[in-house]
Amino acid sequence: MKTLKIEDNLYKELQELASLQKVEMEKLLEGVLYEGVTSIKERYVLELYRDGGATLAKCAELLSIDLWEMIEKIRKLDYHLDYSLEELKEDTSP
Repeated sequence: MKTLKIEDNLYKELQELASLQKVEMEKLLEGVLYEGVTSIKERYVLELYRDGGATLAKCAELLSIDLWEMIEKIRKLDYHLDYSLEELKEDTSP
């Protein structure tokens, strides 16, 4: 188990949320941290792709999703999809 210091005003907000959801604070914190880490990681990976720092396949791998899900995320953000037919063949061949 790890200890985390939380400012009083944030702790109060967490207590209120735990009370509203009728869950224990530990369970709430676990969910909040998981959701936050997942969201931040996705945003970082999508920006990495947008800026040319990683390929589509690498970004999909980093997010543990398939290529089609990755393409859909990029499309929703209206990022330029730089992906050739040759790359698709490479990524989908056994």
